[in-house]
Amino acid sequence: MEEVSGPWKLVAMIACIGIALTYVLILYVPTVVFRLPPACSFKNFMIRRFICAIVSSILSIVISTLFLPVRTWAVSYLPSVYGIRLDHFWQAVVFPLSLTSLMYAGSLFLKSLLLVDSWKEHGSSGGGLPFDSCKNISERFLGWLSSIIFNVLAWRNYVVAPLTEELVFRACMITVLSVEDLKHLMSYFFALFSSAWHI
Repeated sequence: MEEVSGPWKLVAMIACIGIALTYVLILYVPTVVFRLPPACSFKNFMIRRFICAIVSSILSIVISTLFLPVRTWAVSYLPSVYGIRLDHFWQAVVFPLSLTSLMYAGSLFLKSLLLVDSWKEHGSSGGGLPFDSCKNISERFLGWLSSIIFNVLAWRNYVVAPLTEELVFRACMITVLSVEDLKHLMSYFFALFSSAWHI
């Protein structure tokens, strides 16, 4: 790889700061950035934040693409530039998303404990045949699963936040820093901006 000059390194650092600030600020000021009226409900507010996170993620991909020395823009090649490869899918996508989602697993674990507790309560109260217990558990589980599917907080905690954070802070920022030969700054940038986002 050819040596990168000082101004491009500075531009890469400014781009990383811009990517991080855009992601953080666009989540907290959607009414200012898009000039939308205030949300009428919490669900609408969260859906707006989802849209803002997706827009910011797309913007981050576009900005980081400007730094890539890519000769071909084939759709099959571009995901591998950001670390999304089918040959290492587990290491590149599933494992980091699982680790990020692990922070939000407490509510999922609590729901599981409540389900087990209701099963024990049903069994101790002479709840009938084992088939009835299994039927009750399956009905409760399906009810619990549907409440999670339609819960915007669950979508934020388990899907939108981990996916967009990994894309912006890991894929885009690290790609820009590694292309501009600033690998020694990767851990500092990643730690600083991903922790500032969680404040």
